[in-house]
Amino acid sequence: GMTLLYGLGLLSKNTLVTLPFVLLLLDWWPLNRMQPAAGVGMAGSRNLGASFWGLVKEKIPLFLLSAGSSVATALITGNIPAPHQLPAWVRVENALITYVTYLRQMVFPAGLASPYPYPPNGASSWQAALACVLLAAILTGVFMCRKKRPFLLMGWLWYLGMLVPMIGIMQISYYAHADRYTYLPEIGLAIAGTWAVAEWGAGWKFRRAFLGGLMVVIIGALMFCAYAQTSYWKDSETLWKRALACTSGNNLASYNMANALHDLGHLDESIAYYQKTLEINPNDFQAECNLGNVLMEQGHTDQAIACFQKVLAIQPNYAQANCNLGNALLQRGQTDQAIACFQRAVAIQPDYAKARYDLGNVLFDLGRLDEAVGHYQKALETEPDSIEARFNLGNALLNLGRLDEAAAHYKKILEIKPGYVGARNNLGAALMQAGRTKEAMDEYRKALETQPNNGDALNNLAWALATCAQSSLRDGTSAVTLAQKAVQLSGGENPLLLRTLAAAYAETGRYAGAAATARDALQLAARQKNDALAATLQKELELYQMDTPVRDVKP
Repeated sequence: GMTLLYGLGLLSKNTLVTLPFVLLLLDWWPLNRMQPAAGVGMAGSRNLGASFWGLVKEKIPLFLLSAGSSVATALITGNIPAPHQLPAWVRVENALITYVTYLRQMVFPAGLASPYPYPPNGASSWQAALACVLLAAILTGVFMCRKKRPFLLMGWLWYLGMLVPMIGIMQISYYAHADRYTYLPEIGLAIAGTWAVAEWGAGWKFRRAFLGGLMVVIIGALMFCAYAQTSYWKDSETLWKRALACTSGNNLASYNMANALHDLGHLDESIAYYQKTLEINPNDFQAECNLGNVLMEQGHTDQAIACFQKVLAIQPNYAQANCNLGNALLQRGQTDQAIACFQRAVAIQPDYAKARYDLGNVLFDLGRLDEAVGHYQKALETEPDSIEARFNLGNALLNLGRLDEAAAHYKKILEIKPGYVGARNNLGAALMQAGRTKEAMDEYRKALETQPNNGDALNNLAWALATCAQSSLRDGTSAVTLAQKAVQLSGGENPLLLRTLAAAYAETGRYAGAAATARDALQLAARQKNDALAATLQKELELYQMDTPVRDVKP
């Protein structure tokens, strides 16, 4: 049972890895399980050793779970990018200072912030030396009085030991320290302090009343501090402002503040905080990358490109920067260079769905549909619920004539998002091309139920009602009504919509109106240099002049 509960505890909070060692401390005091048996005489030390190893042996399952969790955590969190990796001596100096910092914060919890960054120029060596002397002095003092006051040594070792995984000797984050790391380690100090106060006031006449009153005062003060501290967590902007007020050179807080302002749409302010972050740490490639993103949003493409290029000079294998640079170059019309950037991004990170999607879009626009399909499919392997990637994959398959596959993707989108009219329209188009006209009409009608003024759905349904080969499905009057509405909504400048209206007029026998409308559409197509559409309209105009409607032709 204990092993199961410990395993569940590690799954929820892997800082519990030191628990087996804490249990050994508790075996020593207050449980006294390491004391030699009564009457052992001179052999006491040997029996004590045997007892110790017996206590270790009973905790072997816990030690194994602890080791496994430690290895897993190291594999997951130990991949700190090179620019953020710190030398071993810097980490040791920071650990020594942090041990003392946590002691001060426990007694006087003021100026708390999230997060606490590593000092830009490294930890102070003289502060680390003083911290080392203080920690050693405390350890020496509690060790020397271990027989009379064992609770002091137990509490101090509890504190020192439980902090080992989070103290930063093995770098697992970008933080110098964090308040949340102390919740469990400081329990040992609280136990030691409680027993020390109890011993100190043992002979007092009004001991119970005094200590009870002191407890009320301390708990009240902590409640007030907790209330004040939680007020800073009401939103991201307040939290990071507080962090910047409590710390100096806090590039992490400045970076997070910039992100929060960006999310709120305050782009100019977010740029200022990204720039402040880079003043503190010029090599913060993530801040530089995000600055580039905001500049892109504001239309400052050249400045954004400079940011992304600087990021890649620091961190060439940063997939996101390669992808972002590709999008910036694409905006500048440098398609080949953009494709190269997207290809680098997916080579660095094959499961990078956004880069796959962006690369697929460029290839789609270039008519390289088979390649685009491959990248959309890879994007969906990573993000199967990505509506955008699935929609564009369906469009590419539709253009390749792979109608059943395209229809399957549109149907999947509609399962995820039933109100997606674009997918509904394109599903209808796939069904129309497959000869399943009635099903296609049903999809167009469903689209119009969601968006009555959707021009594509109006046009597609009107075309089907006017031109389908099956007479029982045709309805020229309804087709005219739908097509007129589509033309009106578009302002009358779309030759495709005029083409549909002409076909609808012809279905109702209004061939003169059909011919006149087709001529208007032909002029617009010629003006727009749409030669393929102009050629189609010319053929259909000739049919109307012969009093012949259009039949079973793709819209």
